[in-house]
Amino acid sequence: MKQIKILIYEPSEVIAVGIKSVIKQIWGKNVDIYEVADYNNLPVLIMKYQPDILLTDLSVLRLAEIKKIKKQSVCKNIAIQHSLDYSQILSEFDEVISIFD
Repeated sequence: MKQIKILIYEPSEVIAVGIKSVIKQIWGKNVDIYEVADYNNLPVLIMKYQPDILLTDLSVLRLAEIKKIKKQSVCKNIAIQHSLDYSQILSEFDEVISIFD
């Protein structure tokens, strides 16, 4: 099985640790997980790691930033939703993981 590369953009260390734990339970050793907590480092790490998936806490991004990331990368962009008021922003992502599901 191909090694999957996932970059997690989540400023909260507690949430990032939880996300990593769930991902490792699902994919085990078939995944490389990278983290970034600061938006200023995000474009650099996308270029460096070339992830297959970018998991993003959408509460910390503006619509223009999301569109910019989508133009600069070929990875699948997935939003982590933990609030209900982001319908316009959510439409910019490929998929959404919601705690409300």
